[in-house]
Amino acid sequence: MEEEKIYIVTEFMARGSLLSLLRVSNELPMTRLVQMSIDICSGMRYLESQKIIHRDLSARNVLVDDHDNVKISDFGMSRVSQAEYYQVTSKVMPIKWTAPEVLSHGKYTFSSDVWSFGVVLYEIFTLGGEPYPGMRNDEVMPKLATGYRMAMPEGCNRDVYDLMLSCWNSTPSARPSFLDVRKRLEVIRDETTIVMSLEDSKKYDESQYTVVQTGHDVYNAPINTTRIVSTKYEDVSSAYNAPTTVPNQYGAAIAAPSEHPYDEMSSFKREE
Repeated sequence: MEEEKIYIVTEFMARGSLLSLLRVSNELPMTRLVQMSIDICSGMRYLESQKIIHRDLSARNVLVDDHDNVKISDFGMSRVSQAEYYQVTSKVMPIKWTAPEVLSHGKYTFSSDVWSFGVVLYEIFTLGGEPYPGMRNDEVMPKLATGYRMAMPEGCNRDVYDLMLSCWNSTPSARPSFLDVRKRLEVIRDETTIVMSLEDSKKYDESQYTVVQTGHDVYNAPINTTRIVSTKYEDVSSAYNAPTTVPNQYGAAIAAPSEHPYDEMSSFKREE
């Protein structure tokens, strides 16, 4: 009697791995990069809720479909763990994505997955850059032991880099949870969307803008804040909270770009 064959049906992710997509992209909007990061974080949060430690999170193990939805893949190293940590003795592991406590003691936790997520953020915001550039695998652990962390990528937003650093805390319990990481990314996404909306709205006439007085500075001079009054956009004045205004080319008062941390973050371009 012929043995019955087992078939596995999986979703077709037409755009391949996230790493490949990043490396062939010369420019990607900031909001798109942040949303991809949020989607990956949401997937990791779900795995955490199911007590699954992925152990091999990286951009190469994230797949992208036709609609830019990203999904975590490659669960060959994943383990279900009800214990505080999952211990291994094997030294076969992706060194540059692996947390120091795993490299030194073989102890995997959800916090070690958070460390790996910080490296994925680095890959995303360098458009597929190699972690620890110019460094061999055997050089990574000694450098990390001295407190070394990768520098902020060229053009990366400071809030995103601060999030990377929090994921790379040397104390596993001090790293944020995936829920906390997602919340921080959502704030970054929303603030970036506000700035991009302000940029887009410049093509409309000045009737869409009004400047409101929101207080006085230490010299009793009025502090003005730009408010968009067009029905195309929600009122973002409270979130934007720009302390000064300048006229744009259409004569409309808009917040001075230098006053906002995202003024140069509408998109990422690959360095030539």
